[in-house]
Amino acid sequence: MRDAPVSPLIKGYPRAGAWICGEPAWIRTLTPRTCSSSFPCPASIHAAPGTSYVPRRSAEVANPLSLPRFPAALPRAEPGYFFAFPGMGSKTSGFPTRVLRFLRLLLHAGWALALATFAYPRGDQVRRAQLLGDWSRKLLEILNIKLIVKGKPPKVPGQRVVVVGNHVSWLDVFAVDSVCPSRFVAKSEIRKWPVAGWLAARAGTLFIDRGRRHATARTNMSIIEAIRAGDCVALYPEGSTTDGTLVKPFHASLLQPAVDAGATVHTASLRYLDAEGRFTMAAAYIDNMSLLRSVLQIIREPMLTAELTFGEPIRAEGMDRRELARVTEEATARSLGLPPPHRQPGKPSGPPA
Repeated sequence: MRDAPVSPLIKGYPRAGAWICGEPAWIRTLTPRTCSSSFPCPASIHAAPGTSYVPRRSAEVANPLSLPRFPAALPRAEPGYFFAFPGMGSKTSGFPTRVLRFLRLLLHAGWALALATFAYPRGDQVRRAQLLGDWSRKLLEILNIKLIVKGKPPKVPGQRVVVVGNHVSWLDVFAVDSVCPSRFVAKSEIRKWPVAGWLAARAGTLFIDRGRRHATARTNMSIIEAIRAGDCVALYPEGSTTDGTLVKPFHASLLQPAVDAGATVHTASLRYLDAEGRFTMAAAYIDNMSLLRSVLQIIREPMLTAELTFGEPIRAEGMDRRELARVTEEATARSLGLPPPHRQPGKPSGPPA
């Protein structure tokens, strides 16, 4: 039997192609599900209108090396909520639209340089938060990203607040900043990025070098001072981005400053949907992807929806950092409808602070 042809819709995305096309045995592991909305499937599957296909686990896959691990949570999606890969949809934004978005994005980046040079350093805490929130909301508008906020966001600035959540994309920062402007904790490598690193530093980003114990201790003190000064501090305790299909264990050492400062911790869970309301990986910034490639992938989407869910506030004072990591990661996974991260018994949540 010959292999099924690869659909042109996903030919440019090897990871998506591994999911949908390839060996006939893999196609047989697709489980049909029917809903009221139409799901654009590759021609090789010959899907009937109104039928979508969700991968299910199978021990008999012809080419297991080509298949990424699929979490058990996604096949249990509610009716009408399906998984979509970048470029899989039948509709993409037209070339003129992409060019216009890209040019507007460049102009908006230039505006950020002007604000960071002249306005941001001269503003007080409230003014800086306003500038950051306005700029972030405009960025989402340029990229045609609709922001849906669920739950109750924290009131900032002026409170001892720490925001933690799952990390999918560089867009996460601006989705959170649109609602509660924050000082983010980021890895020290970002400071070296051209333009973006300088902008991040001017916006008050707190850089941490986790490979050096003394540097980490100094950064933790800076985070504690920022929290006590009333700045909202946001961080991603997973330590890296994911494709949005799982939540990684939270590193407890990153949450130690929240405990020491007696902060109130708010979880901010984020997932991205496509124009038809399906879960999508189009915004995911993973697999050594360049920033330019990620931007181009996002602007080709007709529309994206960022669904940001805030959980109930958690008082960190008096809690052990590992307990705080466990509570926040479980709350994050629960709000996304995903299973909590698997931990080995007795395994610490990250290196010591």
